[in-house]
Amino acid sequence: MPFVGALASCAASFRWRRTALVLFAALSCIARAEALDISVPDSEVGSGKTITIPVRATDARGLSALQMDVAFDGKAIELQGVSAGPILTNALVDFKVSDGTCVIAFATTQAVTADGDLLLLKIGRRAGSTQGSALTPQNVRAWSGDGGQPMKVSVRPGNIAPLASAPSFD
Repeated sequence: MPFVGALASCAASFRWRRTALVLFAALSCIARAEALDISVPDSEVGSGKTITIPVRATDARGLSALQMDVAFDGKAIELQGVSAGPILTNALVDFKVSDGTCVIAFATTQAVTADGDLLLLKIGRRAGSTQGSALTPQNVRAWSGDGGQPMKVSVRPGNIAPLASAPSFD
């Protein structure tokens, strides 16, 4: 009988370990789904010119609302507009620009289902400016569509460099 008791104990221990492993895997998936990386790529813009720069989201599945500030050098560039990127559908996007900061917020009725360009920033370089500028997302807060749970967020800023003018040959 001691063998049968040891076998039953081993089987119970195996079931417990298997259950713990499945639970750990499920919690890992949930934690991963609530992690969000916001990044702005480096770019160049010529004096007096305008470009569109994406705000990219990675691990964005489930994202349904976000609020953040984007800091920049207002003497070098101006942020002229913000719109929804291709992965953001049925969203209300609002922004306000003042003194080198743009406050951006959005809410959507359809949670984000993929990674990609979340927002599009219309950036202009001030005429005559020879300076570049960092584009730094700050104070980022994000919520998932599943009960409005807060999401963990990491941020990677980008830089806007002045594009040198092409030489002219007279």
